[in-house]
Amino acid sequence: MVNGVTVSTDPITTTTLTVNGGDVVTCRVIIPLCYNTYFITSNAITIGGGPSVPPQLAISADDTTICAGQLVRFTAAPQNAGTSPVYQWKINGTNAGTNSSTFTSSSFVNGDKVSCVITSDPLTTCGSAMSVSSDTITMIVSSVQAASVNITSSGNDICPGTGITFTATAQNAGNAPTYQWKLNGNAVGTNTPVFASANFSNNDQVVCDVRPDAAGGCSGNPVSSPVYVITVKSVPVVSLNPADTIVATGTQVQLRANTSGAVGSFQWTPSVLLIDASSLTPLTVPLTNDTKFSLSLVSADGCIVTKESNIKIFTRLYMPSAFTPNADGLNDVFRIPPGVQLQLKRFSIYDRWGNRIFSTTDPAKGWDGTVSGTKKDTDIFVYTISGVDDKGPVFLKGTFMLIR
Repeated sequence: MVNGVTVSTDPITTTTLTVNGGDVVTCRVIIPLCYNTYFITSNAITIGGGPSVPPQLAISADDTTICAGQLVRFTAAPQNAGTSPVYQWKINGTNAGTNSSTFTSSSFVNGDKVSCVITSDPLTTCGSAMSVSSDTITMIVSSVQAASVNITSSGNDICPGTGITFTATAQNAGNAPTYQWKLNGNAVGTNTPVFASANFSNNDQVVCDVRPDAAGGCSGNPVSSPVYVITVKSVPVVSLNPADTIVATGTQVQLRANTSGAVGSFQWTPSVLLIDASSLTPLTVPLTNDTKFSLSLVSADGCIVTKESNIKIFTRLYMPSAFTPNADGLNDVFRIPPGVQLQLKRFSIYDRWGNRIFSTTDPAKGWDGTVSGTKKDTDIFVYTISGVDDKGPVFLKGTFMLIR
């Protein structure tokens, strides 16, 4: 059956029918029984295709009134041409460009006429290719040269974190053009012909757009520099353990550096505090002072990666019994001694009558022996300290003497 109308009753499994595009074909089996007749209808198949529709073509341009030498992009928008049409661009009837839906050129003269001929995909028109021409775009070209811009850099093929300075050189853009730098399409920098940064990744793309000033040319449209692609060398990935730790005085610490990637060489600093500075897993000597160990790795390309391990020596809290604020640079402030590992909550000082005359939550600050700018005389004072150290909560109270 075609479109619900019986066209053949041959009792065979395969048959050939004459159909048109859009026809719906089904098969119905009739089963006569003594008590009834059954009809079983197959799935439907819709025939594709149809009458050939001629293609249509419209073209557009970024701009038709341009400066001499200005780059213009044309775009073709076909209809009914299938998935793989053939494009032929023409300038004044002469073939130009390539088999592409876009065409660019900067060689126009005034009055040039641009058009495009498209040949449709034969599969779309039932094996019969059709061609059609677009409308014609006439170019109006001024004798004034179009603006252009190029960029140069201070270097490339850099190590991570290395700075690069870019400089834009604009031509035919007037005395006060506007600059817009772009990194991977995002606006960066300022309205200057120079852009500098040290935050680049491999294959980053830098472009500078320049808009001519009003007196700089026949068009105020921005022009773009060629794309500058940045190459950043690969470096080893390194982690250093422990990165930050607190130990008791006299403790030896095992440093462990884990690396991946090509390592050319490495160096520990300070190496004199390591038993074997030629190892990536050295053991320190017994430490008595806070020490910052630094590991510098040099990649096969000569790039340097540095990691640090800060080891602090735990110092118990012992407060002095007196201080002498006489501006001699020695013992001029009553404070928590430097190096004490304490998470301070409150450090307060009271006079003999219980008046609080000083208080801080900063362990680096102390009392200079004055109250509201007035020097206190020699006397006994009381301090209280509350906080937390590696053993737990800390509360300390005692007396000390101010000596004039």
